[in-house]
Amino acid sequence: MHTTLDYSSDIFYFIETDHAYSAKPEGIINATWGQDLETREIDIFQSESATGFNLYANNGPKIYTANSRNDIGNRVPGILTSSQPFSLVKHVSSISAYGTGLYVFDGKDDLRNLSDANAFSFYIKFVESGRTNKLILYVDNEAATVDISTSTNIISPVVSLGQQDTFTINSTSTESGTMSFNIKSDDLIAGEFNITNNIATIAYPTICGGGLEYFLFFDNTVDPIKQLMFTKSTDRGLTWEDPRVIDNTLIDSYGRKDSIYKDGILYVYTYNDFFFYSYDKGETFIKTALDQRVDGITSDLIVWNVNFDLSLDNTNFIFNQSKDFGKTWETFINLSLASANDFFYSDVAYDPISRNYSFVFADDQSNAYYLTATNNGSTYIRSDNILPGFVKRSASLYDTLHLDLRGTGIGTTEWILTTNGNELPITMFNAPISYKTSSGGITFNAWANLTETTGEVLLGNYFQRNWHINFPEKGTPIFVSAITQASGAFPWPNMIRSTASSRIIFSGSQVLDGDNYAEIDFLGFSNAGKLVPDGIYEWNCKVEDRSGFATKTSGSITIDNTIPSLISNENLTTPIDTLPINTTTVSLLISETNPASGMLYYRITNGQWKVVPMAISSYDTNKYNFTAVIPSQAYNVADVSWKAEIEDSAGNTLVVDNNGLLYSYAKGVFTYVKQSGLLSPTLYDDWTWSYIFTSGFGHLRNV
Repeated sequence: MHTTLDYSSDIFYFIETDHAYSAKPEGIINATWGQDLETREIDIFQSESATGFNLYANNGPKIYTANSRNDIGNRVPGILTSSQPFSLVKHVSSISAYGTGLYVFDGKDDLRNLSDANAFSFYIKFVESGRTNKLILYVDNEAATVDISTSTNIISPVVSLGQQDTFTINSTSTESGTMSFNIKSDDLIAGEFNITNNIATIAYPTICGGGLEYFLFFDNTVDPIKQLMFTKSTDRGLTWEDPRVIDNTLIDSYGRKDSIYKDGILYVYTYNDFFFYSYDKGETFIKTALDQRVDGITSDLIVWNVNFDLSLDNTNFIFNQSKDFGKTWETFINLSLASANDFFYSDVAYDPISRNYSFVFADDQSNAYYLTATNNGSTYIRSDNILPGFVKRSASLYDTLHLDLRGTGIGTTEWILTTNGNELPITMFNAPISYKTSSGGITFNAWANLTETTGEVLLGNYFQRNWHINFPEKGTPIFVSAITQASGAFPWPNMIRSTASSRIIFSGSQVLDGDNYAEIDFLGFSNAGKLVPDGIYEWNCKVEDRSGFATKTSGSITIDNTIPSLISNENLTTPIDTLPINTTTVSLLISETNPASGMLYYRITNGQWKVVPMAISSYDTNKYNFTAVIPSQAYNVADVSWKAEIEDSAGNTLVVDNNGLLYSYAKGVFTYVKQSGLLSPTLYDDWTWSYIFTSGFGHLRNV
C-alpha cells in the first residue's frame, strides 16, 4: 500500500498493488482523514509492481510514475497521464554518440487529443545500456496570485541625500517565477555601447531577440581556440551584460553563425556544425553536434543549407531544408545554374503573411540574385542581378549581404537588403551600411545609407560577416559590428560595438527567491550609468510564474533633483514695515514643480523657535505662494526673527533665511537724556539730546 497527502485539499491518496493482503484490485483510492477505505471507490488502472512505484499529490489528479502497462499488460517506457483514460505515448528515436536527443511534448497523445491531466510521468529507457530515467512534469493551468507594491513615486536621487533617493518595487507570488521591471522615456534614446575589452580578436556577431530582450553571440579568438561568446541586453540594445564563454571547442572553424529567439527558446547555429539552444534565455545552453552545416535559420524554425553539387555537371545550386533543427534534410529547390560552384549563399528570410521563403545569393563577380519561393518550394521566381552598377570591393560579395523582413506599420511587410560592400571604407576598415527595400522582392529601390537608428550613418566592419543588424517588428534596427582599432596592413577587429535607440532608460530582472519574493531598486541612473534627467517617466513591471502566466502592472515615477527657489526677496511681509505688535503675514513666491509643504519658524529675542505650517496656493505655472501668519506679540517685545523651509514632494528643501542672517522686524526701544542747555529751553536756546537704543536700532528709519 502506498499513500500520500494532498496538502491543499487534506485528502489522502492510497495505491493498492499487493493482492495478498486485500481483495481489491490494483488502483487508487482517495479519502479524507478517518474515512474507512473499504467503503471508498477505487479507480482501476494497470500499474506495475510496488517496487519503484511512486505516487505524488499536487493539487488535483495524481501522478503515477514508473513503468507503464500497455493494453495487453506488457511494460513499456512512455508517458502516462494522470487522468483517466490513461494514455500511453511511445516515442522511439536514435541518438548518435555524444549527441543530444530532442523530443517536444505538447500534452497531446498519438491521436492529437489534448489531455486534461495535471501532471505527466516521463519514463526514458536507453536500450543499449539498459539505463532508465524518470521525470515528473507538472501542469499548472492557474495563474499565480501576485502582489506588487512600490515605494514613493517621486525621488530625488542626488540632491536631498537620505530622503527619497530610491524607487523600490517588490513582488510576492504564490508560485516561483521571475520579475522584470523597466522605466521608459517619452523620447527615443540613441547610443553606442562597447561590449568587449579590446584584447582578443573579435568576429562574426549575430543578434536576435524581441521586445526589450536581445541576445548576442560572437567569436572571441584566443589562439588557437575560438570561443563562442554570449551576452544579453534588457533595454533593447542600449547596454549589455558582460560577455561570457559558452563554448571553448570551436577550433579552427569558420565562424559565420545564425541565431533566433522564438517562443522562449534561444537557438544559435555555428558554421562548424554545432547547434546550441537554451530554455532559460541564455543562463544555460545545450550543445548538439550536427552531421551537416547549417547556413541559416528562419523565423518559423526551419534551418537551411545551400550548396552546389559538382557530381551533376556543376549545374545544380541546391537549397536544402530541415524541419527538425538539422537532424534530417530534404531538398527544397534544385536550381539549375551554369558553373554552380561560382555561386554562394548570402541569407534567407521567411514572410509569415505570404508564407514564402526568400533567398539572396551572389556569384564571384559583382552580381547578386534574389529568389522567392512558395512554402513547399514547388514554385519560385529568380530575379536578374539586383545589384546593377554595384562596385565590387572584395572577392566575397556574398558575405557582405544580409536579407531581412520587416513590418511597414500598415499591416504589410517589405524585404530589406543591407550591405557594407557598396562603398569604400571611411576609417579603420569600417564601411557605411547601405540598404534597399522591396515590397515584392523582385524589384528593389535604389541604395541609401541606413541612418534610422541614430540619425547617423552606421559603419560595419570591412571583413566578412563582421556585423549584423536586427529589424524588430516595431522600432528602429539594432546594429552590432566588430570594430578595428589597431593599425597595420590587415588589422583584425578587437571590439564589438552595438548601436541602438530605445525608450528604455532602466531595466532589471530578478528570479523570485525561496519565499517567492523579489525586489528591484532604481537609484535614478540609467543602465549606462548616466543620471536620468528630471521628468515624469513610465514604468512597467511583469511577474511571470513558473508556467508562463504573467501579471503586469504599470505606473509613473517622477525624478526631481531641483531644489525649490525663491522668486523674489522683496516685500515678504504684510504689512511691509511691520512691528512685533502687528499680526504679520509672511508670503513667499516659490518656483517649484512638485510642492509638498512649507514650515515657518519664528522667535522673539532670546526666545525659542515656534513653528507655523504654511498654506500653499497656486500662483502660475510651476509657481506657488507659501503663506503663514506670525501672531501679534506683546507691547514690550522689541524684535521678531523668522525663517522658512520649503520642501517638495521629492524631499528637496529650500531654506529661506536671508543667507543665514535671518529675517526680522522690530520696534526701536530707547531712552533719552538731555545732555546740555537750559532746564527749560526756549525756541532760541540750544540743547543736545542723546538717544540710547536698547533694541531695534537696525530698524531706525529717521528721527
